[in-house]
Amino acid sequence: MAPLNRLRPDDKCMPHSIMTDYHSQRASGRPNILDLWDPVQLKAWKEVTDVVHTTGSNIFEQLWVLGRTADPIQLRKEGFGNLVSCSAVLATEWLPRRGK
Repeated sequence: MAPLNRLRPDDKCMPHSIMTDYHSQRASGRPNILDLWDPVQLKAWKEVTDVVHTTGSNIFEQLWVLGRTADPIQLRKEGFGNLVSCSAVLATEWLPRRGK
């Protein structure tokens, strides 16, 4: 995973429970990834960006796609079909483990 510390270390620059929770949450799967492609989502994000702008800071949207690492079950659930990649081969080693 990319560096996800987001300025969360304590005063001694050490990781602590907030960082443990943060990384655990982001490593736990891909459902419900934030979107920004319809007017309802845009309106919800506007509240976030407005707050950031009131501090005098900037905010950027990072565009990305899961491609062949996308979970096919989640894709179908969200109405995106089976594949969103130039490859028809799923990257099964990256998919969340499913109990049998």
